[in-house]
Amino acid sequence: MLATGLVAPTPSQAFTCDSVTNPAGGNAGATDGGNATATACGQNANANGVFATATGSFASANGGAATAAGNGSTANGANATATGQGSLANGAFATATGQLSNANGSAATATGQFSRANGDRATATGETSFANGVNATATGQNAVAEGANATATGVSSLANGANATATGRHRDGPGRQRHRRESKGDGTE
Repeated sequence: MLATGLVAPTPSQAFTCDSVTNPAGGNAGATDGGNATATACGQNANANGVFATATGSFASANGGAATAAGNGSTANGANATATGQGSLANGAFATATGQLSNANGSAATATGQFSRANGDRATATGETSFANGVNATATGQNAVAEGANATATGVSSLANGANATATGRHRDGPGRQRHRRESKGDGTE
């Protein structure tokens, strides 16, 4: 109680993990930024924002309803979600679920392992795929969509330029043909 007769506010405490849910790291160093609705569970986990949740060791969720659930994952922005180990979701509604994936931009989505989606509403769903540009989409393994509205859907396909589309597949090896269609967005291949 304070000298004025008022009760001093009690700071929020980080959610405590027990040895069953996090046997290796406990919750040493976890913080919820003083927010009663935030949850931090994991060694050095940091949840900072209304309803923010960080549940992996060194996970960091910054923003309203941001969620970081993988070890070393980071979600920055309102409703951003990073659930892959070491993943990064940066932007409102950004989602990174693949291991070491990176979604950077409003509503950007990176779900493939090592995938990168860079730009508002960019989507990279193939393993090691890369979508760079507003509305760019790379869905094949190692696919690259470079430019606004570019789409690469085949394995190792390359769509380079605004509105470019690549739907073929590329295979190398003895006795195999290369099937790869590339488009620059200007009608040429």
